[in-house]
Amino acid sequence: MSAPGLDRAIAVACQNFVDTTAAQVTCLSRAPSSGTYRVHLDGGRSVIAKLYFGAAKWKATKERNIIDSLSNNGVIRTARVLGYDQLEIYDATVLITSDLGECTLWGAIEAGRYSYHGGLSLVGRLLANFHDIDLAITAADDEPLATKFERLARWHLSILDRNPQDGLASHVEPALDTLVRLCRQPNPQIGCHGDLHPANVVTQVRSNVSAAHLVDFESAVRCPLEYDLAKSVATSSALGDHDRMALLAGYGDRRPVSEELLYAFVVFHVVDGWVHAALLEGRDRSLWRSRIDEVVARYAPLFQ
Repeated sequence: MSAPGLDRAIAVACQNFVDTTAAQVTCLSRAPSSGTYRVHLDGGRSVIAKLYFGAAKWKATKERNIIDSLSNNGVIRTARVLGYDQLEIYDATVLITSDLGECTLWGAIEAGRYSYHGGLSLVGRLLANFHDIDLAITAADDEPLATKFERLARWHLSILDRNPQDGLASHVEPALDTLVRLCRQPNPQIGCHGDLHPANVVTQVRSNVSAAHLVDFESAVRCPLEYDLAKSVATSSALGDHDRMALLAGYGDRRPVSEELLYAFVVFHVVDGWVHAALLEGRDRSLWRSRIDEVVARYAPLFQ
C-alpha cells in the first residue's frame, strides 16, 4: 500500500475506532506486512496505530489479546487497547493503542539515565517477568518445533550459499544442526515476547520514578525460554561475554537456562537477522555485519 493509502487507512481507523480525526500521521517503522504509526489527533492527544496487511492480518488479534492479558495480570506494564478491527477495503487489520511516549530504553541509555549494562539487566528482568505469566500465545500454524527450525535453518543456509566465498554457511551450519538436534529433545515451551530489546521498552518518569513498559508483541511465540533470551542478546548487541552476562544476571535464576541451546539460538537469530535485514531487505547492513562477524568469531567455534 502506498503512503497516501496508508495515511487514508489510518485516518479511517481513527475515525471509526477512537471517534477522532487524525491531524498528523508519522511512520515509526515499516515492514512488508506491517507498519507502526504515531497519530496526532484533533484535540491534542496522540495514539499508536499498527496496520497488518494480507497474510499477516491475524497478528493484530494476537497483539490485542496479549495486551489485554498483560493489562489484566498487572505484572507487565504496557499500552491500553483503544480500538481494533478489520479494514477490509484495505485488506488490513488495525490495532490502536495509547501512546506511551517517545522515550525508549535505548534513548534513556544514550541520555545517561541508564548505563548500557543497567539497561541490559532491565531487559533481562522484564523477560523473566514476561515468562512468569506464560501467556497462551496463538500462532499461524502448529508446526513442530524441530521441523520449524530445521526448515528455517536450511533456508538460511541456502541464502548464505549464494555467496560461498565468505564461508558463512560453513561457519554457522554446525550450530544450526545442533539447534535442530536440541529442539528434537523435550523442551518446555513458554510464551516468549520474541523481540525484546531496549527499543521495545518505553520508559516513563513520574514523580521521579521510572516505569518500564513493553511494546511490540507481533513476534510473540511459544518456544523454549532460550529462544527469547538469545533474541534479546542478538538484538540488543549484547554478544560480548560481559554484555550477555549483564542481561542474564537481570534474568536471574528462576529457571534453568541451557547454555548450549542459548548459544545455538544466538547463532540462529543473528543469521536470521543477517539474511532478512541485510541480504534480502538491504537495511542495517553494517549493524548486522558486525553481529554476524562476532557470532562467527565468538559463538560458531563452540559448535565446530
